[in-house]
Amino acid sequence: MFRRVSHGMARITSITLATHCILAFGGAVALSVLAGCGAGGDVANTAHLEGTVTIDGKPLPSNVEASVTFKPTESGQGHTAGAQIVGGKYDSPKSPMGPVKVFISIQQPTGKMTREGSGNPYPEYKSLTSAEYGSGINLNVAGDNQSQDFDLKAP
Repeated sequence: MFRRVSHGMARITSITLATHCILAFGGAVALSVLAGCGAGGDVANTAHLEGTVTIDGKPLPSNVEASVTFKPTESGQGHTAGAQIVGGKYDSPKSPMGPVKVFISIQQPTGKMTREGSGNPYPEYKSLTSAEYGSGINLNVAGDNQSQDFDLKAP
């Protein structure tokens, strides 16, 4: 497959070049097929959920870090999905359909700094949700819903 040239260097012949092109093309096709089977999930089994999160009927404070997670409770139901809660609102376009557990985290900085061991200090946070939500909120997702609101109890 290689032919010697006068200065001792080898060069690729047209047969070797063609073989490399075929292998590269075959690899690209294989990757394209695999990409369609990966982490994207089955869009047909998802729903677009949007809504507002409140605590005791009141809007969330502006300085919180908050998120919502929709975790399937049955196998074959799809992937866990989630979204940030910004200004008390969330938008989760690929939530799993069927029975799910909803986990909502709302953390507010206390204004204090803390540290573990001799590590660097970091901001301390407190949870604004009741411990009763630790095991999740049961929800059956039947389809798209632009008003899937959650009103949580304060701790």
